Amino acid sequence: MKNLNGNLFDIQRMSLHDGPGIRTTVFLKGCSMHCFWCHNPESLSPLPDVQFFPVRCIGCRLCEDACDWHCHRFEDNGIHIFNRECCIGCGKCTAVCPSGSLVKTGYSISPEQLADIVSRDKTFFGHSGGGVTVSGGEPLLQPDFVTLFFRLMKKMGIHTAVETALNIPSESLKAVLPETDLFLADLKHPDPRTHRTVTGVGNELILQNLSLLDSSRKPYAIRIPVIPGVNDTEEVMNAFQVLIDGLNHPLYLELMPYHEYGVGKYDSLSKDCHQLDGLHPPTKEKLIQLAKCFNSIQVRFRDGAKEIMITGGVLCEENQP
Repeated sequence: MKNLNGNLFDIQRMSLHDGPGIRTTVFLKGCSMHCFWCHNPESLSPLPDVQFFPVRCIGCRLCEDACDWHCHRFEDNGIHIFNRECCIGCGKCTAVCPSGSLVKTGYSISPEQLADIVSRDKTFFGHSGGGVTVSGGEPLLQPDFVTLFFRLMKKMGIHTAVETALNIPSESLKAVLPETDLFLADLKHPDPRTHRTVTGVGNELILQNLSLLDSSRKPYAIRIPVIPGVNDTEEVMNAFQVLIDGLNHPLYLELMPYHEYGVGKYDSLSKDCHQLDGLHPPTKEKLIQLAKCFNSIQVRFRDGAKEIMITGGVLCEENQP
């Protein structure tokens, strides 16, 4: 196996939502799906991107001088124009921007460098039963990097988890199985045609990999993003229940309500997000209604500082640890 570097766009410390305990979540760039509601649009391309926030620009024009490709110009009234079409994502403009108007998202890092960064949080992991989670994007598009990084984590006694949509070659899943303690499998829709409409791909490979994961007996949980107008009906959840009835080993099911935090990122990347117009997070009552469709698996979702659990239609609320 080659000692490949990984392409990252963020490292989030002290995370409580990506597996057990306090975790460090590593976000890898590149995705094999294009869900229109994605809250990390900067993760879609495997290449570096430049985010542009015009409201932060102070008109210093340093970016204009730094860019070899003449992507930045200023009109007579001081308005900053960023020509993204000629940008190669080199980051020279972001390096000189003093106000954070230009931000490079995406960089290369070795497994050893990342292991050194994550290991600094080991004390928090030990006290809380936490560890490291790789997410994205789709982290298993970089299986060699994840495998090498996880081997280093295992040598340090750090719990490892992967959040994946499973739309990856089965060999990539098999490669990381030995080094992974927990999988978080994101499922979008049980119907293949609807799945293709809203994500750009069918779900046949995803279900094949889900069966492979289930037969491996590796601990895994299922996550379903609840998207209004896409899968927020009892009919869809009942279809998911049928799918889950064919599995033997999922630990629990987590409903993840759509949120609006990523909308501003689309503007910063000059990406169209018109499908998000008028889309609002589902209510707690709606999530409870959907959770009660599942009678053979514990369902969890978060409501502010609380984790809500429903087992066999019985509601239980627990404070966030």
